[in-house]
Parts: sequence; structure tokens; C-alpha cells
Amino acid sequence: FVDQGTSPFSMIVIGCAMAFTKGSQLEGSWRTYLALAIRMILVPIVLWHILTAAGIQYMAAGTFSVIFALPAAASTTMFCARYGKDQTLASTGVLLSTALSALTLPLLCGLLF
Repeated sequence: FVDQGTSPFSMIVIGCAMAFTKGSQLEGSWRTYLALAIRMILVPIVLWHILTAAGIQYMAAGTFSVIFALPAAASTTMFCARYGKDQTLASTGVLLSTALSALTLPLLCGLLF
């Protein structure tokens, strides 16, 4: 029963964190975009090369690589709220990674498969 509420509650926390931030803060800095590019494009491609060089089947290597390219979990903001860290940065990362995944996932699938 509790596990069914995790995602909606995460989205509520993200919405509350974003409601109290300025629009300019939600755009993200160049460091945020660089971290997302590394996490969502570079790491999966490097991982795919490592896995295929290690003899892992082509489809399995591609599947693992695409899993690494998925957007940040919504629970990231909840953890930041729980441990007193920057909720705005976490919310921005979740928002941007989710939005950018609409571009990066098809690009990555086109490169790997």
C-alpha cells in the first residue's frame, strides 16, 4: 500500500520545492547541464563499450546502457528534504533530466541499436 504512494508523494514534494523558487533558478547552470550530459550520454556510451569489450551480448549491453541514461529519480528531492540539502538543485536536476530524456534516450537508442 505504501509503495503505491511513493511516486505521487515525490512529485508533490518536487512541486512544492519548485513553487518557492524563481524561474531563473529552474533553468539550471552550465554545471547542471554538463553533469546531465555526462550522466545521460557519455556514461552510457562508455559503459556500452566496456560491456561489449568484456564479451557481454550486444542487446544486454545496450539495455544496461539505456538504463543508466534514464532520468533522475523523483525521490532525489525527498532525500534532499529529509537530510537538509538543496531541494531546489535536486528539483531542477529531476526536472531537466526528465525533459532532456525526451531527446537523449532516442538519440542513445539510435547510436547503440
